[in-house]
Amino acid sequence: MNKFKNSKLVQNIKENRAVYITALTLLVALAVIITLTAVANRSKKPVETDPPTVTPTETDPPKTDKPDTEVIDRLPSFSLPVSGKLSKAHDSELQVFSNTMQDYRVHLGLDICAEENSVVCAAADGTVAEIWEDDMMGQCVAITHSGDAVSVYKNLSLTLPDGLRRELR
Repeated sequence: MNKFKNSKLVQNIKENRAVYITALTLLVALAVIITLTAVANRSKKPVETDPPTVTPTETDPPKTDKPDTEVIDRLPSFSLPVSGKLSKAHDSELQVFSNTMQDYRVHLGLDICAEENSVVCAAADGTVAEIWEDDMMGQCVAITHSGDAVSVYKNLSLTLPDGLRRELR
């Protein structure tokens, strides 16, 4: 046992006792900080709860099938504006590459391939709100409908029918 007490390792530890105590203290402090952080993060996870239930009270107005005011401005019934083949359907979630725009985007319209000089009608009753020429989309017409709906027609013939003009408001 005396041999161990007199060894160079024990002598080295005695001489550098402050360094070893400091290192040991820092390791213990680091372990405590990591443990506290883990516990705190675990407690921050949302707790699954049932959605609140709503029950009518005496102050709630009685429910009726009829609205308080008559709803006049409803969406119209739409139909296809031209006879042809549907080349690209509406998809508001899937991004696809647009050759025209040279980027990825959702497709918010309907692309209908029709014969050249086919008659294009409004998809529903409405008024012409805008007529413009777009560098990439050619002749364009926007029609407003009831219910704040707007239909837009693009890549139309270079010459629009006589009498087609923007409705002044």
